[in-house]
Amino acid sequence: MDKFQSQKSQPTAKRSFSTPYTPAEFTLITDREDETYQHEIIHVEQRSPLGWLLLQEIIQVVLPALVLALVIHLFLAQATIVYGRSMEPNLFEAQRLIIDKISYRFRSPQRNDIVVINMPIMDEMLVKRVVGLPGETVEIHNGIVSIDGRELNEAFPHNLSEYDAPKVTLGPLQYFVLGDNRGNSNDSRSFGSVQREFIIGRVWMRYWPLNQFRIF
Repeated sequence: MDKFQSQKSQPTAKRSFSTPYTPAEFTLITDREDETYQHEIIHVEQRSPLGWLLLQEIIQVVLPALVLALVIHLFLAQATIVYGRSMEPNLFEAQRLIIDKISYRFRSPQRNDIVVINMPIMDEMLVKRVVGLPGETVEIHNGIVSIDGRELNEAFPHNLSEYDAPKVTLGPLQYFVLGDNRGNSNDSRSFGSVQREFIIGRVWMRYWPLNQFRIF
């Protein structure tokens, strides 16, 4: 009777690797049976340093917010503050406004619009009211504004100080602007008509103080 000699199973082959703790993918040979290898994929995560996490946060959140704010500021709207008393009693010093910068890309400024002007000869932007439109003749006598020889009906509150201004005919894309406080305003009576390119937008909202909130 033939005898069979039993053999102990060969021990399973194990391999290990000494690797730095970096993002990588390693294949470890875990078993060997009849020349067949089974593989296990082990993913090793690396702990991100705090600086890298902060940079990711800036790129993903802060940077898009800054770009969006810049686009809004350049093309859509802008916050500004009232300086001086030239627009009393409708706007007062230190009130905060939102300027609509997009409307005038689709239409021209209209009479009685309160606009913000940025003229090269001025050190700061001005807030004024549009009175005369391109092609019109504007004249002021004893504080009464006339357009093409007809008295202008100004229904909004404004100062009626007696003053005169010589007759002026506006050219294309020229506007005549006045402050509502006519006795204390630097406007077209002193620096002349305003070119359309210097009107950056119209006053859309007064948001501060909160108790004086208003949409214009």
